[in-house]
Amino acid sequence: MTPHESRYLLLCVLALAAMLSWALPAHAVDIENRDNVPRDVTINSADGSSDTITVKAGAKMTNICGDCVILTPTSSVEARGKAKVKIERGDVAILSR
Repeated sequence: MTPHESRYLLLCVLALAAMLSWALPAHAVDIENRDNVPRDVTINSADGSSDTITVKAGAKMTNICGDCVILTPTSSVEARGKAKVKIERGDVAILSR
């Protein structure tokens, strides 16, 4: 491989790494359970995965998803980026800023 080809290959790899880091969302959505009982919530992520977690009473959990829908039996909310989600009386909502 010539030095020119090596530099071109390195440049391509760096460009690809930069694009991937920009395209992949950071898991930054946080959730806080303001209720006095634990609550189960389902996290449906934009990548198609789904997971049910229990948020303890009064607990905060960080980085649960980057772009997702959070569901309880009675409500749902779309969250992305650095959103803060609250659980109150069993319902989820985005915290106002």
